[in-house]
Amino acid sequence: MRIPTSALALMAIPATLLTVGLAAPAMADEAGDVIHLYPGLNFTGPSHDVPAVKTSCVNLNVVVKSAENLTASDIHFYRKADCSGDPYVLGSLHANNVPEGFASYIVNFPQ
Repeated sequence: MRIPTSALALMAIPATLLTVGLAAPAMADEAGDVIHLYPGLNFTGPSHDVPAVKTSCVNLNVVVKSAENLTASDIHFYRKADCSGDPYVLGSLHANNVPEGFASYIVNFPQ
């Protein structure tokens, strides 16, 4: 079965609108340098919004299984408290799931 070119163009429109719709909240939060932390995979559960401030290690009081980094800095997440072990780096303006969860993090500000 062959799909007409005009139908393909119409199918691309919702994807474009979705991309624009998703970009708007990130742009609004970007100025505030916010990290959204979620206890569930795929950004589910109550969002724990924390500002990206220059501190040493931050221990979390809830295990985080997904995160959105809306900052200009990389976030180094750790599976163990006190930022011990190998870090998982969530780059600037990125989001991801981590099934094993995070217990602590450090904001790595650009030099």
